[in-house]
Amino acid sequence: EDLNMRAGASLLWLLASAARLGASDSTHKITLAGGCFWSVELAFQRLPGVLETRVGFAMGNHGNPTYEDVTKGDTGHAEVVEVTFDTSMVSLEDVVRYFFLIHDPTTLNRQGNDVGTQYRSGIYYESYKDREIIDKVIKEVNKGLWEKVERSKAVTEVKAMSMFHPAEEYHQDYLKKGGQDASTGSVTPIRCYGDRGPIKELDKPEIRALFQKIERKAAAATNKEL
Repeated sequence: EDLNMRAGASLLWLLASAARLGASDSTHKITLAGGCFWSVELAFQRLPGVLETRVGFAMGNHGNPTYEDVTKGDTGHAEVVEVTFDTSMVSLEDVVRYFFLIHDPTTLNRQGNDVGTQYRSGIYYESYKDREIIDKVIKEVNKGLWEKVERSKAVTEVKAMSMFHPAEEYHQDYLKKGGQDASTGSVTPIRCYGDRGPIKELDKPEIRALFQKIERKAAAATNKEL
């Protein structure tokens, strides 16, 4: 069943993308920080409607940083994933919702065993209109967190995007190049460091429901435009 769902999602994505080839006005970009960028990138490569991802560093005070510079934790940069997506298939609102489903937004400067300001939770937007949508989703997230864990809330940094510095080529598509599944709609666990843990679980009812919602939107768009 999972294979059929993923194959269907991939086909819909390809058909919808082909139908809008050259329609650049439907593309949008958001930059996200949610811990080690390897696993965040792979998670977004699986999201229907995502066209491209790049890992890198942003929001720091040091020009042209290297990975080694940033891991020292004193450059002010966050490890980020620049996500380019097709708004006719997936909305910014759902991209941000998905982001909150794949990382822990309640831990300050930390994701799991990764500790430091470079591992902070952050959303960096391209236009002020994006900020309104992001704030709406964060309000929803905080309401849910409060109901689950009293006094818990997101500590996610939300700022206008400043300079993005791509990470070295070695880091681009790192987990995909290591053999992990990057196919659209996949919910198989992500091994965050390649051949070892920790594990990022994506097989959640909320994620499956979100994927199905996006697939329905893609199918409707494909039927309309083909």
